[in-house]
Amino acid sequence: MKKITRFISGFFYLIGLVYLCLPLGEMPALPDSLKSKEPGDTVEIPGVSAYYTNLSRYEVLEFYRQNFSRSRLGNLPLPVVVLNHPPEYTREAIRDTVDSTFLYELVHPGRDSLFINGWDPAEDPKFKKNKNLSQVLKEDNRFWERKVTLRLFSSGTILRLIIFSVAYWLIIGLSKEALKMIFLIFKYLWLKKESIFR
Repeated sequence: MKKITRFISGFFYLIGLVYLCLPLGEMPALPDSLKSKEPGDTVEIPGVSAYYTNLSRYEVLEFYRQNFSRSRLGNLPLPVVVLNHPPEYTREAIRDTVDSTFLYELVHPGRDSLFINGWDPAEDPKFKKNKNLSQVLKEDNRFWERKVTLRLFSSGTILRLIIFSVAYWLIIGLSKEALKMIFLIFKYLWLKKESIFR
């Protein structure tokens, strides 16, 4: 029984190590869009890029979800959790000078996060009264419906492996002790029950 338990523990530990070591997939430019060259959208803040686009919120989210859910190594799948944050959180997640009407976060649990912020003047209360909404986002002699800003947060592989290893073996060790304690409690209750009925 101990050999089977050790094998199962080791197997899941190896799966966890492989998952944490897989390289992140490519983060391609948003199709049919224009890359922003505004200050703060290029190299000033690591991991930040921005695009002017006419793609819908759903199309933007789906495009990055599909690209974020695959590793560069063998196109292996990576689990992705999609979180929807209030737009006010954008100032903390991306930068404090960015407008926002929606903010999503794509998360690889224990690994990376990609924040997708969108600003749509038609949904922004500050601009709703503006009759020339179609002219709010003009860039490169073209009018755009929204601006999408991305920020990628990635933890170091070595740090991930250390935290995972310590947590995994601590949980295994504590689980063994918890099972022993539960067994002793049931044994004590069983013996007490038998002594009452004697």
